[in-house]
Amino acid sequence: MVKSGDIFNILPKNTVYNSKAIILANGTNQKRTLPGEEKFLGRGVSYCGTCDAGLFKNKTTVVIAEQKEEGENDVKLLSELCEKVYYIPLYKEEINVPNNVEVLYEKPNAIIGENKVQQLQLENTVINCDGIFILREAIPTSQLVQSIEYEGNAIKVSRDMSTNIPGIFAAGDITGWPYQISKAVCEGQIAALSAMNYIKNLYSDAS
Repeated sequence: MVKSGDIFNILPKNTVYNSKAIILANGTNQKRTLPGEEKFLGRGVSYCGTCDAGLFKNKTTVVIAEQKEEGENDVKLLSELCEKVYYIPLYKEEINVPNNVEVLYEKPNAIIGENKVQQLQLENTVINCDGIFILREAIPTSQLVQSIEYEGNAIKVSRDMSTNIPGIFAAGDITGWPYQISKAVCEGQIAALSAMNYIKNLYSDAS
């Protein structure tokens, strides 16, 4: 993608597209590293506690978290709904979770089940569970635009979904957590309106 004046030139294979505004909504890639994780996605494996916690009311769940804030927020929510919650923190910061949550310090090795999640294999033990929430840091598919500003692995945006580059907006998972359809839809609507207003202002300034 190259900008020339007020025009963005997008250069896929053998084609050039020109636009006065761009909305980046290409989502993220989630690393899937646990055996069984992909197989049981949607059948006990989830990446969002706030989205799916209600599906596991009065059941046993496990939260595997690479990031303190996201992990502990989801654990707190699940501890209010689930019969039993295990927490596996993969970070080194101090852990602050409700008293009814059991913290485990073994590395998860595999997710086990037939048609749905039934167990989590750890280094030295196996625990029975109904759901496993895996909270990793999502990674943008690529840095499409040079000089665009990031916060961690997410594109930094303002409330109108604008980036630090005039004319470029971003929406959805690429702007960071939480990774929810409702958030992506709302951000997409805001980005579309903002892009439209940006183009209108370009023409107004030129007249």
